[in-house]
Amino acid sequence: YIAVALVAVIWFLLKRTILGYELRAIGFNPTAAENAGIKINRGVIISLVISGAIAGLGGAVEIMGVHKRFIDGFSPGYGWDGLAVALVGGLNPVGSMLASILFGALRSGGMIMARSAGVPLYINILLQGLVILFVAAPALIRSLLRRRR
Repeated sequence: YIAVALVAVIWFLLKRTILGYELRAIGFNPTAAENAGIKINRGVIISLVISGAIAGLGGAVEIMGVHKRFIDGFSPGYGWDGLAVALVGGLNPVGSMLASILFGALRSGGMIMARSAGVPLYINILLQGLVILFVAAPALIRSLLRRRR
């Protein structure tokens, strides 16, 4: 429930507030945002604080809710998964939530298949890579076609 509430709050922040407008402007084109009078450093610091707080909350939920104790090195590359989820989700809070469900199902299903059917875990990584490739392919193809013209 925490994740769904956070998605709603972040969506509202980005789409319905002046701060969200400024953060999106900085993300799309920092130079244009600066020329429009938006303080770039302030926006970057605010976005880093918000994302750091969300990451810290996620880590706390993982430690307290799943493991019930601190385990050194408990994160098996969650940061890279987070980047992939954000890209597959179209850099949108709701899309990222849906993409995180997809990647969570892939990771969970991959571990279950590895235990029960002996399928190598590398198949799971391959599937995640293919999802990222197929999501990124249209933008890559458009970029290549623009360069050829």
